[in-house]
Amino acid sequence: MKICATLVGLTFSLLAFASAAQDTPKPMSAATSPKPCVVGKDCANYGHVLSFPAGALSYGPAAAFLPQPRGVSWLARGGAMTMTIHRPKDFPSGGKIRITLFHQVTNDAAGTIKFSVTPLGFASGNSFETYGSQSTNTIAAPENPTMLRQQSLVLAPGNGWNPDNDWWYLELSRQGSYEGSLRVMSVAIEY
Repeated sequence: MKICATLVGLTFSLLAFASAAQDTPKPMSAATSPKPCVVGKDCANYGHVLSFPAGALSYGPAAAFLPQPRGVSWLARGGAMTMTIHRPKDFPSGGKIRITLFHQVTNDAAGTIKFSVTPLGFASGNSFETYGSQSTNTIAAPENPTMLRQQSLVLAPGNGWNPDNDWWYLELSRQGSYEGSLRVMSVAIEY
């Protein structure tokens, strides 16, 4: 009798667990998750994402940056962060890329935050010559040292940028009136 009661109780427990599991929401895949979009900017879904932790980027001068476990603290507006990556083999000829910077404001000062990217597509034997840059939207510094933010920009061919070359060099700089520190956590490139 005890065995029968135990089996019945176990059966009801399994049915309750199975029912609860069906009601548990499933996480969205990266392909269907909403993409950040700024009014007036390119809001297309891109098929591929490359993500780079901030510590993988070059940065300087040394006095303007401080490595942290969560990224790299950019202590003031001066300096630059750079990255050189090989053009992905499946990148479409004449395509464009969206660059998104993820950062945390670590100071409660007021002001505006904006990033610009100066791109260079090159192959061995090219000269190192850049022509133009693109900028993210300008946002108000949140005056909250825990606030996480992301800002994006789109690089399309032209203005000296040829993404069909073998390598991409991207130089990131800070603009805006915010003079406080912020922590760059990662940079994503979508194509």
